Amino acid sequence: MRQGFSFNILCVGETGIGKSTLINALFNTNLKDNKSSHFYPNVGLIVQTYDLQESNVQLKLTVVKTVGYGDQINKEGSYQPIIDYIDAQFEAYLQEELKIKRSFKYHDTRIHVCLYFISPTGHSLKSLDLLTMKNIDRKVNIIPLIAKADTVSKNDLQKFKSKIMSELISNGIQIYQFPTDDETIGQTNSSMNDKFEHLKSIQQEEIMKLEEEKRQLEEEMTDFSKTKAVCETLQTQACTNIKKDKDRKK
Repeated sequence: MRQGFSFNILCVGETGIGKSTLINALFNTNLKDNKSSHFYPNVGLIVQTYDLQESNVQLKLTVVKTVGYGDQINKEGSYQPIIDYIDAQFEAYLQEELKIKRSFKYHDTRIHVCLYFISPTGHSLKSLDLLTMKNIDRKVNIIPLIAKADTVSKNDLQKFKSKIMSELISNGIQIYQFPTDDETIGQTNSSMNDKFEHLKSIQQEEIMKLEEEKRQLEEEMTDFSKTKAVCETLQTQACTNIKKDKDRKK
C-alpha cells in the first residue's frame, strides 16, 4: 500500500473516438495529452505514464493509446504493432525475472486490460475490429466499449450490443469476464456474464444445427453422386448395346 499500485491500460480505437475523454472520466482528472492526427502513415502507439494520488494511495498509471488506427487504406497489418508491443512487455518482464539480482523499483509494464473502442455505427463490427480482437484476446483482457454511446438511442444501443455479442461469440473472441466475488457488484457482474454465456450457448446450438444440416447435405450429395455414376454407367452400357445391335444388322 505504501509503495502504491501500477495499472497499465491499452486503448485501441480510431482517431477521435474518445479514448482520452474516457480515461479522464475514469480517473476523474485531466491528463495531459497531445491531440492525434488522421494522417499517420502507419499505426503507432503512444505510451504515457502518470503518477496519481487519492487518499494517500499512489497510482502509477500507464496509458497506451493507438494513433492512426483504422486510418490507412490498407488495414491488413494494423493490429501487428499492438501485438508487438504486448509481446515486448512480456519479454521485458521475463528478462527481469531471469536476472540474478532483480530491481525492486522495476516498473512492470505488462498490459492489465485493453479497452477496445467500437464505432457507434449501429450495424455490426468492422472486419478490422474482429481481426484485431481475435489476435490479442489470448494475450490481454479485452473489454469492448461502444464509443460515444450517448449519440445512439437506447433501443438502437441495446440492439447494437446484442449484435456485437453475437459476432464476438460466432468469431470465437474471448472477452473479459467480470469478477463475481465482490458483494457490492457481484450480482450485476454475474448478470452480465450470464447474458454472455447465454448468447454463447445459443450460438453453439446454432453452429451444431448448421453442422448437422451440412452433414445431411453432404450425405445427400454423396448419394446423388453415386446415383449419377450408376445412371451414367447404365447409359454407357445401353449405348454400347445399341451400337452392337446396329453393327450386327449391317
